Amino acid sequence: MQLSLQHLAYAYPSCVNPVLRDVSATLPCGWTGLVGDSGCGKSTLARVACGRLAPDSGAVAPRLFSIYCEQDATAAPDSLHDFAVAYDRDAVALRRDLGVEEDWPWRYETLSSGQQKRLQVACALWQRPDVLVMDEPTNHVDVPTREAVTAALARFKGVGLLISHDRALLDAAVDHVLSINRADLELQQGNYSSWKENRDRRDAWELARDERLRG
Repeated sequence: MQLSLQHLAYAYPSCVNPVLRDVSATLPCGWTGLVGDSGCGKSTLARVACGRLAPDSGAVAPRLFSIYCEQDATAAPDSLHDFAVAYDRDAVALRRDLGVEEDWPWRYETLSSGQQKRLQVACALWQRPDVLVMDEPTNHVDVPTREAVTAALARFKGVGLLISHDRALLDAAVDHVLSINRADLELQQGNYSSWKENRDRRDAWELARDERLRG
């Protein structure tokens, strides 16, 4: 299974310039880290990829069951009550691995941000989506929650997009990196550290070339 992004363009109604302009990529199974400067369109691309936003032009194919996990976990997941009464093998394993206690789904609004994040991730993984987007899943959580979420993401076998500035998480979770800017996308196999090493090497080569040309 893979997800094809074909010549996507998207502009918000209030913006003159498009956030995405003729971008294409093919996303494989497993976790792909989505990286780029702030404001470059990472979250917009992820929302288009999972059907949260309709592109102005281009296509996402095929149509797959997709879930987007927002960075803010204060809103209860749509599947919360179904997960609360589920005791299949996956539900039991997710409760164990993420440290989700039995009463958490019934008092979601009283949970800490870390507890809400654990439950949000558990509900998402339990539904077995074909495409799963995790937007900054380890921001503003404690170390045990960060470690539990990192381990739980390894359970996912579909097409995953991970938006994160957490380099340790990216190195632990992803096996591809998709870098984005307003001009294009570039997909590279490997974790974040290997991507950054290649990028730094290329930047150094381009700088040396420019200096030679200025000569």
